[in-house]
Amino acid sequence: MITYDKHLIFGILVILIFISSVFSPYPNGQLKLVPPKNGMYLAAFPNFGGSEDKVSAEKIFDFCELSGRKIAWAYFSNNWNDGIKFPRERINIIHLSGATPYVRLMPRTNFEEGKRDPTYSMQKIIDGKFDADLIQWAKDVKQLKYPIIVEFAPEPNGNWFPWSGVFNGGGKTTGYGDPMLPDGPERYKDAYRHIIDIFKSEGVKNITWVFHIDAHSMPAKKWNSMKAYYPGDNYIDWIGVSAYGALQPGDDWVSFKDVMDKAYPELSKISSKKPLAVLEFGVIEDSKDKLRKVRWITEAFNTIKSGRYPRVKAISYWDEKWQNEDETYSDLRINSSKETLNAYQKGISSPIFVTSPHFNNWDANKIYSMDNVNDFLYQLQDIDLEKIGKTKFDLAIIDYSKDGSDEERFTPEEVYRLEHSIGGQKIVLSYLSIGEAEDYRWYWNKAWDENKDGIPDKGAPNWLGPENPNWKGNYRVKYWDEGWKKIVYNYLDKVIDTGFDGVYLDTVDTYEYWEEHASDKKTREKAEAEMVKFVKQISDYVHNKRGRRNFLIFVQNAEELGVHKDYLNAINGIGKEDLWFNGDTPQPTSYTKESIKYLSLFKNNGKTVFVTDYVREKSLVDKFYSNAIDNGFIPYATVRDLDKLIINPGHAPD
Repeated sequence: MITYDKHLIFGILVILIFISSVFSPYPNGQLKLVPPKNGMYLAAFPNFGGSEDKVSAEKIFDFCELSGRKIAWAYFSNNWNDGIKFPRERINIIHLSGATPYVRLMPRTNFEEGKRDPTYSMQKIIDGKFDADLIQWAKDVKQLKYPIIVEFAPEPNGNWFPWSGVFNGGGKTTGYGDPMLPDGPERYKDAYRHIIDIFKSEGVKNITWVFHIDAHSMPAKKWNSMKAYYPGDNYIDWIGVSAYGALQPGDDWVSFKDVMDKAYPELSKISSKKPLAVLEFGVIEDSKDKLRKVRWITEAFNTIKSGRYPRVKAISYWDEKWQNEDETYSDLRINSSKETLNAYQKGISSPIFVTSPHFNNWDANKIYSMDNVNDFLYQLQDIDLEKIGKTKFDLAIIDYSKDGSDEERFTPEEVYRLEHSIGGQKIVLSYLSIGEAEDYRWYWNKAWDENKDGIPDKGAPNWLGPENPNWKGNYRVKYWDEGWKKIVYNYLDKVIDTGFDGVYLDTVDTYEYWEEHASDKKTREKAEAEMVKFVKQISDYVHNKRGRRNFLIFVQNAEELGVHKDYLNAINGIGKEDLWFNGDTPQPTSYTKESIKYLSLFKNNGKTVFVTDYVREKSLVDKFYSNAIDNGFIPYATVRDLDKLIINPGHAPD
């Protein structure tokens, strides 16, 4: 059984962001979901509520924790009852939780079934009545850094949804289009084509389009065939089906095998090229036979795993419980009983099920390229994200919170907007001190230094050391202690789950303090090695344990640690303060020369080198920028309190 930290707002593992360059998220073409070479994807609708859009990371966590497996995608509805709006927050929640967002475009103003919709008819979509909103939806999805899956108006061959062929012309042939084709299916097909054509015209490349049909055509008439609704291979990437058993008490109990044996041949005839998916399946609990659902689920998975439907390359369970009009309940949840949960867990335990989707032109393991980064800003206090967003800086180092507290932490939406700001796309790193504890952070306990004399009180954790006399409120830590490491990993989780592109690790040079002040010889001798080890462990945690192979790791100062090859391999770059100037006072030449020698180790190993000098005299700022660029470093001159957004005349970001 896998476990997740439910106290995090977002985040499980595996699905990764890829940006091949800071300005072009996917320059190599369309990002399309590719069928796994072996087996099939495992996915789910993880009980997002009756409206199917109450998306939360906790729901995904709960489902995955119950089942014991991660899911390739999480399925939710983008209902149009409040207008056609891009559900960015919901999409980001799913993405940051570790699953691929799968969006159902639902053209309905209400949730009534069995009648046409007063607003969103297929004809109005064809006529372009909603083009402006659809164009904006396309523009918004285009800005995502990652691929998503989208379907329009599922199960049109049923007679329940308002986009059904029944309510849009039915089997008549004289009201629309080709007189040889039934109007209802033809209108649906052309409406779907119209939408995809809009997205194509907007240059959207990060959508996999799915055609979703039901296993049972209702009415079961020739005009209402599955294929009649199909937009065509030039529009659709995957074909999927809903294949349920009994959905309400009293329904005929039909096996998954019987449903699919009837549907599969017709699905296969829709297209000979496209991969197939069981997009929805499940069955209710039978109050008269507690093991009936167990047998149904067991038989379903055994049938799927047998290879009986070789073109099926994905399955997605519908996990939900709802109340019917007669006050009975339909409970499809995988944990509706202990026996049902055991059956589901056993069914998906086979390695045939794949939870890491593969998209062509998308390298999930590739690290952000720094090739196009030639300027950066560094600000930790009085942060105004809107002002930063209007600048043209390629990269921003900021705090993860407005004031350092967890209550004022930036939201994923705010970080996303900064990354895609009006001044140009930006890589955004979060500051994180790993060698000192800060008394204004979420993890701090006032009792650790109640009288604020800079000396930890009795009962403070063993890893807490004395206050840094140069920075009030910052306390040295024994960074090799597992208690402190746990806090840092927790902090990293918060940073990752907020959507930052990486971290900027400060106070790495704390090891020097312990080399001089540790009470025992062993600690003094191992201080440097323990810091190298800790940074490597941080890299392993975010890249392997959290699965974020593209997450950037920068360190600040302690450039002499570059002599350790494994340290260099664990990071993406380094930031150096006070290289040429301490304020407006020039540093000793010997100091600068020695630092550049070590910084060159980073540069020569393909690492990015940022330099920050707190110099304000104009002529000295010019000299600083010139020196940095001559050495292949990226400079930023600012104020030492890092509480202002500085744009230096003559050195504005481009």
